[in-house]
Formats: sequence, structure tokens, C-alpha cells
Amino acid sequence: RVLDELSGTLDFTRPLELDVATLDLAALARAAAASLEARARAQGVTLSLALSPDATVHVRGDRSRLLRALENLVRNAVEVSTSGATITVDLVVDRDGASLTVADQGPGIDPALGE
Repeated sequence: RVLDELSGTLDFTRPLELDVATLDLAALARAAAASLEARARAQGVTLSLALSPDATVHVRGDRSRLLRALENLVRNAVEVSTSGATITVDLVVDRDGASLTVADQGPGIDPALGE
């Protein structure tokens, strides 16, 4: 993980190169959750996917960067969660588009940090 974070930091020192393609957002959400399932389980945390197994939402983007962003959201949720907590990765599709949410039962962001 440290190498991934360092690599991400170094990415800012050179021009951004994206490998843009049509991707399945539901598949990326499943992959992000799967990559952190063992870590969550080891902490006594349940990872729940609130999307149907056949859900498909096409988006355009760079797969590795979108996956990294989703994994960071799930990892942060795991890190702030205590044993017995549940983290839900939810993908909602409606006529206006799609919304992906990672919800945990952690303490949230201190309101004083927003000032």
C-alpha cells in the first residue's frame, strides 16, 4: 500500500496520462469491495454490496484510477470501522444517472475541519 500511495503522489509530478475506456461501474465496485474483503473480515467488519449481481452501469474513465479511488473509499471506511460494523457499497441507477455510495458507521468528519 505504501508503494501505491507513493506512486500516486509521484503521479502529480508528471503529465496526467489516462487510459480512458468504457467501464462497468458495478464491476469496479465489486472489485474494490473484493480487494478489501479479507481486511474487513479480519477486523470483524461486514462489507455489504447493495447492487444486484447482474447490475451494469457503463461509464467512461481510466480503470486503474477509478478502481484506486473506490478502493480508497472502502479502505477508509474499513479503517474507521469497529468490530461488528457494516460498510455498504451501494449503486443506485435512475433515469438521471447513477450514484455510488460507500457508507460506514464511523465517526464521520469533524465539523471543525470544515471551517
